[in-house]
Amino acid sequence: MSAVFELHDVDSAERLVLLALADHADDQGRCYPSIRRLCERTSMSDRGIQKVLGRLSEKGYLAVDANAGQGGANLYVVSTTPEPRSPPNHVHPPPEPGSP
Repeated sequence: MSAVFELHDVDSAERLVLLALADHADDQGRCYPSIRRLCERTSMSDRGIQKVLGRLSEKGYLAVDANAGQGGANLYVVSTTPEPRSPPNHVHPPPEPGSP
């Protein structure tokens, strides 16, 4: 949890949700609290939690594995040292103008 306080590129809502997740996490950063539980811990709405989870995932601070936690809950893996995301890799070249 203390590492979350050292992050400089997260806003206050992101920090609060990360702290709630870190409080639930094991030593590997894995946890599976429900959205409802995160709402209770942060006093945020369920939609607010979902938006913040999306931003944290985009920034690389959170990995979400749907239905992989206990009882089919989402499994969250918190990281305070995210790997930079690589740019999208376009496998196929764009179609040439005039081609079907």
